[in-house]
Amino acid sequence: MATNHDSLFSAKTLAYFMQLADSMNYTQAAQLLGITQPALTQQIKKLEQSVGAPLFFSVGKKNCTFQTLGPRC
Repeated sequence: MATNHDSLFSAKTLAYFMQLADSMNYTQAAQLLGITQPALTQQIKKLEQSVGAPLFFSVGKKNCTFQTLGPRC
């Protein structure tokens, strides 16, 4: 039986995360992955809910950066 953790790091999920981490642009990452930007956003939100922490935060309308955990200096 598959658990939530088993599907957390599926190949598809990791590919989405890695492409977004590489481009730091939701639109560009979605285009490279062959999916829509809203679909990518939804998958990243599901991943963030699964790990219990935000992974990215938006910078402007299309770009993002990694979310830091803990206090900001």
